[in-house]
Amino acid sequence: MDEATPFNGSDTVELPPPPQPDLPPPPPQDPPRGTVVFLAIAGFFACFSFFVAATSLQLLNLPFGLLATSLVVFAAAGLVFSAALNQPPARFTGLARLRPGMTLLAVLVGVANLPLANFLMGAMREMLPQDWAEQSDATTRLLVAARPATRVVLVLAAGIAAPIGEELFFRGWLQTVLLRRVHAITGVLLTATLFSLTHLDPVGFVARVELGVVFGLARLWTGALWPAVAVHAVHNLASTALLYLSPEPLAELEEPFPWREAAVAGGASLACTLVLLAILRRGGRGKALQDTFVPLRIDSAAGARGLALAFAAASCAVALLAGFGSRLPGAELNSLARPESPGPAGAPSTP
Repeated sequence: MDEATPFNGSDTVELPPPPQPDLPPPPPQDPPRGTVVFLAIAGFFACFSFFVAATSLQLLNLPFGLLATSLVVFAAAGLVFSAALNQPPARFTGLARLRPGMTLLAVLVGVANLPLANFLMGAMREMLPQDWAEQSDATTRLLVAARPATRVVLVLAAGIAAPIGEELFFRGWLQTVLLRRVHAITGVLLTATLFSLTHLDPVGFVARVELGVVFGLARLWTGALWPAVAVHAVHNLASTALLYLSPEPLAELEEPFPWREAAVAGGASLACTLVLLAILRRGGRGKALQDTFVPLRIDSAAGARGLALAFAAASCAVALLAGFGSRLPGAELNSLARPESPGPAGAPSTP
């Protein structure tokens, strides 16, 4: 029979650890900043490639081609890329928020900012090489040559379709993705620069960067896309209206640029724009870009479905314009347009 082991006071008795309470899972997070920026830039180049391929639609019929590229390229890219990143497209891009009061205030921002954008574009036209200015002037002459029915379609395409389509992609998707991991000002400036580069217009580059910043701040500070669309649409509609309602729309192309008057108007425009943007920021303070956080992740199935629908829509647009483009308003411009004349998204001096 074994003898009992004597107890030593220095010995310790190991007790089992107490049961640990169930901890909640860690909150969902986006990928690292480098990955998010890469996804945003890759999405931009993919959309830009689609746009370059779709410029054939504008060669078939300029106004309806502009209408189609705004919707089947830029708008589709904003919605499809949102779904491909596991995001609800309407909420992620800001379409789901109407914000009517902020949208009306954004209309005033667009009106106030017009002289500043025109000054920047006119100044760049004077400072850049003459060949670049002549290319921009050729687009203006082309649009002035449009018949009344063609002008109506151009106003709808440049003043409504282009703002909706471009804002869906640039401020709705691209800027929103960037702001998930980069500073707000950096995201707004980068988006505005890429937005301007897409237009392939050196004369309007600085003006479109400035406009892109205004559009981006309207999106950032209100949490909705429609204020940005409103500023964009007001600028495009006003620029196109000034072109078509002027008794001598081509006269300013031959006259010296009025530096003093344009600078004064641009300075006053800048002051008014800043005041209105400050009011817009105060009214939209505390409005998040999304109601519910959904982490970014690749959803290849949703992306494939969206791309298939976008490809089908683009194919229908090509077929319709190839078959009926010569019978639609705008066909008269085909014989006047050079391959480089149609701007990528808007009338001259419009973003």
